[in-house]
Amino acid sequence: MGWLALLTTVGAGTLVYALDPISDTDPFSVGFLFTPVMGTAGLVFCALVARRVLATGSGLRVALDTVWLALAATAVGWPVFVDPLLDRPVDRVPALALATQAVVGALLVGFVGAVAVRVPPRALVAWLRLTAFPVALVGAAALYGIEYATGHVESGGAGDVAFSVAAACTVLGALHPSLAEQVVRRPVLRIRYDLAVTWVPIAVWAAAVALRGVTHAAELRWLGAAIAAVLVVRLSALVRDNAHLIDRLEQQATRDPLTGLPNRRALDALVADWRAPAAALVVDLDRFKAVNDALGHGAGDELLKLVARRLRTAAGSGWTVGRLGGDEFAVVSSATGSRDAAYEVARRIVERLELPFLVDRREMWIGASVGVATSEDGLDPAELVDAADLALRTAKAAGRGVVVRVDEDLRRRARDRQDLEADLRHAADRDELFCLYQPKVDLVTGALVGAEALVRWDRPGHGVVPPGEFIAVAEASGHIATIDRFVLHDAVRRLHVWNQATGGPRLAVSTNMSAWELARIDVDADVRRALAAEGGVDPGQLTIELTETLLVEDPALVARRLQKLRGAGVGVSVDDFGAGFTAIAYLRRFPISEVKIDRSLVDELTGGPADARSVVAAVIALARALDLHVVAEGVETVEQAAALRRLGCRVAQGFLFARPLTVEDFSALVGAPPPWADLVGEATGATDRAVS
Repeated sequence: MGWLALLTTVGAGTLVYALDPISDTDPFSVGFLFTPVMGTAGLVFCALVARRVLATGSGLRVALDTVWLALAATAVGWPVFVDPLLDRPVDRVPALALATQAVVGALLVGFVGAVAVRVPPRALVAWLRLTAFPVALVGAAALYGIEYATGHVESGGAGDVAFSVAAACTVLGALHPSLAEQVVRRPVLRIRYDLAVTWVPIAVWAAAVALRGVTHAAELRWLGAAIAAVLVVRLSALVRDNAHLIDRLEQQATRDPLTGLPNRRALDALVADWRAPAAALVVDLDRFKAVNDALGHGAGDELLKLVARRLRTAAGSGWTVGRLGGDEFAVVSSATGSRDAAYEVARRIVERLELPFLVDRREMWIGASVGVATSEDGLDPAELVDAADLALRTAKAAGRGVVVRVDEDLRRRARDRQDLEADLRHAADRDELFCLYQPKVDLVTGALVGAEALVRWDRPGHGVVPPGEFIAVAEASGHIATIDRFVLHDAVRRLHVWNQATGGPRLAVSTNMSAWELARIDVDADVRRALAAEGGVDPGQLTIELTETLLVEDPALVARRLQKLRGAGVGVSVDDFGAGFTAIAYLRRFPISEVKIDRSLVDELTGGPADARSVVAAVIALARALDLHVVAEGVETVEQAAALRRLGCRVAQGFLFARPLTVEDFSALVGAPPPWADLVGEATGATDRAVS
């Protein structure tokens, strides 16, 4: 529509100009009266284009900057183009037309400049090309005005050339692809250009006063007053916009954009000024991840909004609800510090969140667990949210829909865990880690065939820490990767020494690998480095043990990582096999070389359920069918060893043969008669008696 109006106006003016020839006695063309109209059409056209590239709400600032820049252009152009025309004794009509065109032209130039500093960089070139025609048209009119004022209007002169250039700019703008596209409107303002827009008009006016102040004092005084007035309005608008910006930034800094609730920063600032009594609840949604995975993040976001509204209702007056992030919320109050009152609110929240939610016309059930902390527990208000979060972790570990109140024992265990994690971070660097080796025994010959490397930690001031007390902390904190690498390198180093003692690669050692290490894309790199450091170790002597649960978490990723390990020449064993839910298909899919029967199945071989023996027999038969080695762990009695041998299991480990041994004690067994030979013989005898 803008192009149509502009081209129609220009076409009409050009036609009249062409049909009204100029002469030496009357160089003025009636067609020139159309120049103010064409300039106005150009201004309207630019305004329509600007709507596509300017952010919503920037109209007032653009209008002020347009007038601001137009005044600067007037300060330069009026004495040069307009005054000579107005001073002529005749031809007042064309002179007024030129003066009007000068005003329109100044506004047009000001508008183009005001928009140019606000459009996104990608749209800047498009804006300049689209506005080139109306700006060039104004320039052509100015040149024609100079020719007319000096009496040198002639066909083919500078004015005609300028109008031809303006016509060429029409094509330049019309062919731009942005005419067929909707430009993404974003609030952009390049600060250095905005400063230029502010100070250039003042500098131009000051220069005009210095150069032409004597002869044009009246006009310059009026321009100065106008510039000052616009400056005041512009600065007022700037102050107002800055105030709105500060409010918006404060909202963004203290409010969750999805739910509109206070965020963690706002909650911390709120409770920091409180005095007892006070209470805090931390709420974590159950089964929320399942909703996100099944229905997508859009449904998850909608569910979070509904949860926020329901939390406010359930908490009631006197409680402030905030979102900590993800699916975790906080509910705080300075109206009560009672454990019982806070617990009642927590139970009410759990009950309300167990009711179904309607999202996308689907009913969804989630639920929540809640941690509770109050000033009655001896906590300062600033500590409440963290303490409630600590109680929440205990609640999540206990199951779903659980409410746990923080107490001194819980806080003490948290401090102990934090201290343990801090010490564990430096355990490897301080040589506090060491390995024990539990022998693996051939149930037929009684020979020592290998060992499992088991890490221990000699924590200063605490003695040797059992793995059950620090492995879980290491996995949660990420320190487990360092521990894995330590055990791997220690095992390969010991293998090298034992190979020299036995005259060849007769023993095998297995080490455990965590999910952290398995997730690395170069999972085989440490294995290859460890083997390369000890040139006398055959890769086949090393087996990497993985828990059964790791295989099912991300089967595609696990398969790729295990293929890399097998490519390094080492074996891969499934630890605790039978304790989880590993499918037979996984054993075929993954490049596994060994299964390790879980101790829970071994325990039930004697005195357990009647079908326990059948389960173990099936596991062994399956492994043999897939050409996998079988190792039984947790063997503690001769009867268990005998049963395993009868079922076809060749290798076992457990307290029946030896507890985990120090390097020195294990090395003493290498090449020596095994101390468990009589036990193996007894198991063999029991097997023979059962068969006969």
